[in-house]
Amino acid sequence: MRILGAAAGLVLLAAASTVVLVVAVGVGLVWGVRRLLVGASDGAAPREQRAHDPQTLEGEFRVVTPESLEQSTRER
Repeated sequence: MRILGAAAGLVLLAAASTVVLVVAVGVGLVWGVRRLLVGASDGAAPREQRAHDPQTLEGEFRVVTPESLEQSTRER
């Protein structure tokens, strides 16, 4: 009987860990797809929009395109 109880406990543990793993992967996929569609996890505008926003902070990351590089070179 002890062996059956131990086996049942292991089966329950495996089932519970499988459920946790499936939920974690599902949440990760939803978060990743949302981030791709929206642009960022914190609700900020996508990088391409922030780069052309005049209100962007000076030290913030900016997307460099060939056109913007050429324009900044001309301005200097």
